This record gives sequence, structure tokens and C-alpha cells, in this order.
Amino acid sequence: MPKSIKSSLSSSTISFRVAPHISDEAMRRATESGATSIHIFARELFLSALANLTLEDEFRQLKDDLRDVSLEILELRRDFYGLLVRLLASLGEISLSEAEQTLTAPVPFEEEDD
Repeated sequence: MPKSIKSSLSSSTISFRVAPHISDEAMRRATESGATSIHIFARELFLSALANLTLEDEFRQLKDDLRDVSLEILELRRDFYGLLVRLLASLGEISLSEAEQTLTAPVPFEEEDD
């Protein structure tokens, strides 16, 4: 049978003092939520806030990772473009600037005759 947090040697007690008006508000909310005590209500609030911070940290990390991947993609696109210019210049036996102009020129679309 698993030990409860209260009886576990690895658990710690965290306590802090709050102003009377905050205590009154916490008591009101605890009563509204059906909590058996203000202490249980405060504990749930504390753990919920920690869980939200963890999610925020994970979200922030994902955002940073996405930014890094986006930068890598941009770098790969530049590399690919440079290789494409060189390949076109080599195969077409034209200068690099002509190859670049060819790649950046608008492509006219012809309508197909049916």
C-alpha cells in the first residue's frame, strides 16, 4: 500500500503567513469549492500553480525549439538556393548572375489549349 504524503519521509511542510483579508478570501473560496479545509484548498492552489508553471516552461521551451528549427530551415533554404544557382550556371553554361536572374525572374504561365 503506498505511503501518504503526510507519512512519507521525503515530504516537506511548507507554510506561510498571509494578511487577514487574503485569508478571509481563501476561506470564502475554499467554502465555495467544497474543500474540507482552507489548508487543503491552499495546498491544491499551490500544486495547481506549480503544474501551470511547468506547462508554461514546457511551452516556452517548445517555442524556443520552434524558433531554432525555423532558423535552421531558413539557413537550409539559403544553402539550397546557392546550390541551385551554381547547378543552373554549370548546366546552362551561364554566369552565376545570369543563373540567379533566371531563378528570380517571374515565370510566365501559359494556358493550355484544350
